[in-house]
Amino acid sequence: MTLFSTPECRIADFFVRNDLDGEYRDAVTDVDVTVRNGGGAREPVWVKATLLDGRKVVGSAVGKASVRGEARLSLRMDVPCPRKWTSETPELYNVVLELTDRKGRVVDVVNTRTGFRKLEIRDRQFLVNGKALKMKGVCRVENDPFGAKCTSRERVLQEVLTMKRNNINTIRTAHMPAVEWLYEFCDEYGIMVVDEANCEAHGFGFKPTSLAHKPEWKHAHVERITRMIGRDKNHPCVFMWSLGNESDNGVNMQAMYQAARALDPSRPAHYHFCNEPLSSDILGGGLFRNGKPSPSGRYVKVSDLDLIADSRDTRPYLLNEFCHSMGNGLGNLKEYVQCFDRYDWLVGGTIWDWVDQGIVMKTDDHGVYGMMIPPEERSFALAEAGKPGGKYFYAYGGDFGDRPNDSNFLINGVMPSDLAPGSRLQEVAKCYQDIEFYARDLEAGEIEVFNKYYYTSLSSFRLGWKLLEDGVEVRSGLLGPCDLSPRSRTVLRVPLREMDMRGDAEYVVIVYAALSQDRPWADKGHVVAWEQFILKPWDFSRVPLRESAPVVGTVDGGITVSGGGSVFVFDGKTGIMSSISSRGRKLVESGPELGFWRAPIDNDGTGPVARYVNGKFVAERKGRRLARLWEEAGYPHLKRELKSLSTAGREVVCEYRMTGRDDVWFDVKETYVFDNEGAFSLCSEIHPSPGTPEVARVGYTLTAGEGLDLFDYYGQGSQEAYCDRKDGAMFGRYGGSVDGQFVNYVYPQENGNKYNVRWARLRSLDGRSLYVTGDGPFQTSVRRYTEMQLAEAVHSCDLKPMPVAVWNINHLMAPLGNESCGPVPLEKYVLVPRDWKFTLYFRIM
Repeated sequence: MTLFSTPECRIADFFVRNDLDGEYRDAVTDVDVTVRNGGGAREPVWVKATLLDGRKVVGSAVGKASVRGEARLSLRMDVPCPRKWTSETPELYNVVLELTDRKGRVVDVVNTRTGFRKLEIRDRQFLVNGKALKMKGVCRVENDPFGAKCTSRERVLQEVLTMKRNNINTIRTAHMPAVEWLYEFCDEYGIMVVDEANCEAHGFGFKPTSLAHKPEWKHAHVERITRMIGRDKNHPCVFMWSLGNESDNGVNMQAMYQAARALDPSRPAHYHFCNEPLSSDILGGGLFRNGKPSPSGRYVKVSDLDLIADSRDTRPYLLNEFCHSMGNGLGNLKEYVQCFDRYDWLVGGTIWDWVDQGIVMKTDDHGVYGMMIPPEERSFALAEAGKPGGKYFYAYGGDFGDRPNDSNFLINGVMPSDLAPGSRLQEVAKCYQDIEFYARDLEAGEIEVFNKYYYTSLSSFRLGWKLLEDGVEVRSGLLGPCDLSPRSRTVLRVPLREMDMRGDAEYVVIVYAALSQDRPWADKGHVVAWEQFILKPWDFSRVPLRESAPVVGTVDGGITVSGGGSVFVFDGKTGIMSSISSRGRKLVESGPELGFWRAPIDNDGTGPVARYVNGKFVAERKGRRLARLWEEAGYPHLKRELKSLSTAGREVVCEYRMTGRDDVWFDVKETYVFDNEGAFSLCSEIHPSPGTPEVARVGYTLTAGEGLDLFDYYGQGSQEAYCDRKDGAMFGRYGGSVDGQFVNYVYPQENGNKYNVRWARLRSLDGRSLYVTGDGPFQTSVRRYTEMQLAEAVHSCDLKPMPVAVWNINHLMAPLGNESCGPVPLEKYVLVPRDWKFTLYFRIM
């Protein structure tokens, strides 16, 4: 709270409005000023408005009024060719207002920053300075891991800078106006704002009895938007006034709309109900959802956007909630952005939402959380909450004794509560980038560049390339100066023909655009866009087995294979490889063992409605689609019936059936081939029963021996990636500790998957290692928890790490999707059972 005093006669309010001419060149600045006199006598006053560009005066105007109580006056300034404010070019000017009394004394001074831009709607397009730009945004809810809804300037600045550095150009202030300094930072750094009134009444439903239809609630509705406009109207970053969220549509929403248009006709009003009465200039949702007409739906399918395109509604469309980023989610963002680019009437979208709304709580004392944690302990608390089994964790609904609650349903941010960058942000940055690269002729090194910016040429960026040989950078260079104008294309050349390339190596070229000089929001060299192209692919036909034969024997009904100091043991009852040893030390405690299930992610349907307890599925309510589907099919507890286990020369052949419910089974034939130097191949042939439901994954799990605590791989990284969230993952060689591969989601679930992997290796500090590759790209993850341990935990502090690593080596992994609050995954990504055949190659090193 701030207390301040004012003179009796003062500037009580002002509204700076800038308008560009039809050529978007010259401007007029109108300043409406309200002067309030708290004294009894009428007083003559003068108000002077000065427009400054730095210290340079570029315009001024003076007006006079006689004030008793309150008076209003308007000032006008002509401004030739001002620099324009856009999210790409946030050019700011300063307006100073001076109030002078009859004696010429300055009795009050106020100032504000302002920017010049023109917002229009024409031909179903939202135009900014005459151009139908794209808003690539997030919904931002006020949250701090200690202060909850009380956020500091430092925290908000960190948020804005992180957004700017990751190509986010829009914030929707869901579902209330933000703290005031957010707008200051958005003005300065260039973030467009959809400013949303604190009107949220979805608990009343969308029906005639909802508050939107009750005339006695009209004043409460209108006050919420007029007060917001009164506070935020002078910020150039504010592009739309949003009526609120999920409050139905009725006479009160129409009254809000009319009030907004009357107070500020320069900005459009926005809402996500498309039905009558008219309550928006720009739609935030509605028209269609799941292929059917919908008055209010968001979280629409990509295919719904095509239906919306064919509708007769003439309003531009900003999909104000999509890609529900709950837990390990944010699937198929790329396809949404491609759709936004396809239609001019699609303004863009704002992802739900920006940051997890978790509060730090002490693990052994749930009465200590948030602001109760001493300031000097907060850095430690954040570090502990950011890892499994920590002394602090992120609490959510129900952890505070609150009833009713939505459990973890507000743990749905692109960013975790501590704003640590992760794979979801990595994906957003890649999909939202404003420079695109396409392969024109890779053999000739020709790369097409598309400048997707609307107001910025590429002269302020350094375009470069680097060449990877089997994931390691071996060459790099620049693509030369490129002054490519906005929305234009050109072709640049990487000198690939001049390079010697090994015949047995994979080569990937990565092209990028980086800042050529420091900017207020990022340092020189910061990469804003990139793309990767495989020049010469990995040779998956290479078989890393020698011709030398091992010794094959039997023991206790099982089979042993020995060679090169290594021993492989198969259990005679199950056919599972029960251990792998090298020179008397165990590298593998058990496995590889085939599986089709994963610890469900939020989008699979656990969370507040269902969870595993002591290995059993417990649904408080119905449970969502996939978790229930997989449970009913029996995937978490498939029974294994061994048909045969036999040897022939270097081979061990295991045939068995994995059965869930009676009509769900997989017939499997595994053929192991060994050499005499510690290597073997595993060819897996899988035949599912007819009508078997979609699976969570197709892959193997092994439990490593003690000491194998380091992990390396060559594939897309450096963070987790999945089939429908992989575009932000760059090819390379990556490595670190086993613990470092774990992604600590607040609500534990499947995590840490590596995509498009060529090889991976578990190793120890003393040099022992187990290496795996395949006959095609595979996926892999490593952690210290089983799938069921993850499925049973409800907080990160519930996880107790095992001393050994659990290594998943997957042929395929199911998509992430958005199903916790949105459509099912795209059909092209879904793992519908079919006959599968693939080979993995293992080598002890």
